[in-house]
Amino acid sequence: MPRPRNNADPEIQRFYHDKKKREAESLKQMRELERPVIADLRRCEIKAKDLNSLKVALPAAAVEVLLGHLLRLSADPIPGLKGTHSRENLYVQDQIVRCLYCAESTFDGRPLAEAFDNSWDESLRWIILAVIADQKPSGITDWLEELRKTPRGKTLKDLEGSRPRRRK
Repeated sequence: MPRPRNNADPEIQRFYHDKKKREAESLKQMRELERPVIADLRRCEIKAKDLNSLKVALPAAAVEVLLGHLLRLSADPIPGLKGTHSRENLYVQDQIVRCLYCAESTFDGRPLAEAFDNSWDESLRWIILAVIADQKPSGITDWLEELRKTPRGKTLKDLEGSRPRRRK
């Protein structure tokens, strides 16, 4: 009896069907997490499509909105696992932090420091440090000195003198 082709195998079809369902659910969760952020940014007259280009200069009011939502999301870990967030939550936090590259003025960096301390995700931590190195936010001098003394401070030293690339 001939063996069925892979795409005809019911087990493989079930796997891909389940995978599509998981991806759709993940996208739905991300949209739910993004919805209040986008709504608040609209009140500051910032459109989501402008944020994607990273070319718009964010006014102080929009930066405050982003930092407030970053704090809300970073303080919402998976229950029972300190510092652990869902993949969808981390994605939205990452996008918020990346938007801060476009801040037109200096802002309070304490929410970034708190988000860094609340996460164990290295990619999120890296982008937070990159924004700190680029924007030089205020209010975190002591936190930065403490960070330099820890083994995690090596990533901060790597960032000093380097400037992240912006989209053109």
